[in-house]
Amino acid sequence: MYKYSQTLYVAPASRKRSRFALLVFLVAITGFLGFWLRLSLNQLRPSIPSDTFPSSPDFLPANSTLGFGAVLVVSPLDSPRRYSLLQAANVTEIDLTIPDLPVWTEEDEARFRSAGPPTEMTKGMILAWMSHLHVLEWSVFPLLTPYP
Repeated sequence: MYKYSQTLYVAPASRKRSRFALLVFLVAITGFLGFWLRLSLNQLRPSIPSDTFPSSPDFLPANSTLGFGAVLVVSPLDSPRRYSLLQAANVTEIDLTIPDLPVWTEEDEARFRSAGPPTEMTKGMILAWMSHLHVLEWSVFPLLTPYP
């Protein structure tokens, strides 16, 4: 009467469900393995008392200069941003070093312009370049001078 086929027919909707189930299974396994790996790695780290560090020790600066020898700031004495910068540094307990900058004259600007090809640099851009160069010289020059 009825003849049964040897091949099993899978409906398209059923195929979609099985792919979805496989995807959910893979995501669950990946999440489980990630969670397990994170727990096992945390057990390998030495334990640090929580009152020692207010937050994760991985994200704390090395010291008040953020791990550098110094944090240099290029800022003239009459800058309106200087007070806010120092106030923010005091709140965050970061040590800033602000070298004194010379008062740049028109002759300094003309000397800077004559040192290279003509450009469209504004006066503010030139003053910023000269100030950065001055701070760079201020920080590097002592390293270049021989000890007495």
